[in-house]
Amino acid sequence: MKQLAVTVIVTVYNVESLFEQVLQSLVSQTYPIREILLIDNRSTDRSVAVAEKFIKQHKRIPMRIVQRERTYGVSDSYNLGAELAKTEYIVTLHSDSSLPTKYELE
Repeated sequence: MKQLAVTVIVTVYNVESLFEQVLQSLVSQTYPIREILLIDNRSTDRSVAVAEKFIKQHKRIPMRIVQRERTYGVSDSYNLGAELAKTEYIVTLHSDSSLPTKYELE
C-alpha cells in the first residue's frame, strides 16, 4: 500500500523546556512527513529560538515557523496550518506532546 505524505501542524505557545523533545519525536518518524508547520501563538519564552536551532540542525524534513501577530488559540492556529499545508493529509500535534515511538504515524 502506498504511503501518502502528510503535513504535521504543531501549535506552539511557551514550551521551551519540552519543544526539542517534541520536534525530535517528529523527525524520528518512519512515516513520510512532507513538512512540519510550527504555528507560534506569540510565545514569550525561547520556544521560537529552540525551533530555529532545531531547524538548522535537521534538514531532512522541511520545517517552517509561522509567528502570529497575537495569540489566536489552538483551533485557529490549526486552521491556519491547514490553509498553509501542502498535502491533502494533515496531522495535528500540540507542542507539549511527543510521539513515544518512531512508528506512531504508521
